[in-house]
Amino acid sequence: MRLASLIIPAHNESAVLPATLERIASDPLADSVEVIVAANACTDATVERARSFADRLPGLRVIETDTPGKANALNLGDQAAEAFPRIFLDADIVLGAGALQGMISALAVDQPVVGSPAIRFDLTGADRWVHGYYRIFEQLPYLRSGLVGLGVYGVSALGRQRFERFPDLMADDLYIQRLFEPAERIRTPGEFVVRTPRRWADLVQVRTRVDRGNAQIAAAADRLESGHDYGRTSGSSVRSLVGLIASRPRLAPSALIYVGITVLAKLRARRSGDHWGRDESSRTSRDSSVTEIA
Repeated sequence: MRLASLIIPAHNESAVLPATLERIASDPLADSVEVIVAANACTDATVERARSFADRLPGLRVIETDTPGKANALNLGDQAAEAFPRIFLDADIVLGAGALQGMISALAVDQPVVGSPAIRFDLTGADRWVHGYYRIFEQLPYLRSGLVGLGVYGVSALGRQRFERFPDLMADDLYIQRLFEPAERIRTPGEFVVRTPRRWADLVQVRTRVDRGNAQIAAAADRLESGHDYGRTSGSSVRSLVGLIASRPRLAPSALIYVGITVLAKLRARRSGDHWGRDESSRTSRDSSVTEIA
């Protein structure tokens, strides 16, 4: 019996998927987990790259579909999965040492919980504007407490009962987070490293997608599971930023960068339609220690 199911939705991820699977295949639990790669509308070598790990991942299954969309891929993988906890991770996410064990141990409980490891940002090669943005972003309470997602999250068996299927939304991690009360959100042992965009323009593109995803969830609240707050949290973010600068005035220049990029992303989000907005500039073949923020 498998200890957990890992579901990886993948659309044209041949450049980054090998690093993700390499880390899982190198984990002491590699033989004990089910790994499902849900390849959706791929036109590159994603499927071939995934299947090349079959000898090292006995629980590997690769599902192909011509239907595009991350939500569809998540649902196909989820329907095929058999084990709990159930872990969902983006194809460019590389778990740190011990993170897989940490998630399984923390989520193998008879309680409805959701959890993810701590996040660490890799800013190597990023310009000054990206550095300034993350100097503020990584200090905000939203990131430091109760955050679930940014590329990887898992649910317990009872936690999975909180929803029927993934709705057609961009921000699946935010949707899942909102299904759980703060006390039900667990910071699991271990970490994963996120490779940030290298240029400010790429960061604006990524944050534009995030803002569109947040707005999409808020607008769809009436058709999502009832009893949960899907509203936006801009007010609390502003208060947190003001409090941070009041206590650490030296961060004021970085705060100006943060506000500028945030405002620009929000303006772009209002007129950019449904384009996914993936940062292709940093989605290149990489080692198994870093991954781009999504």
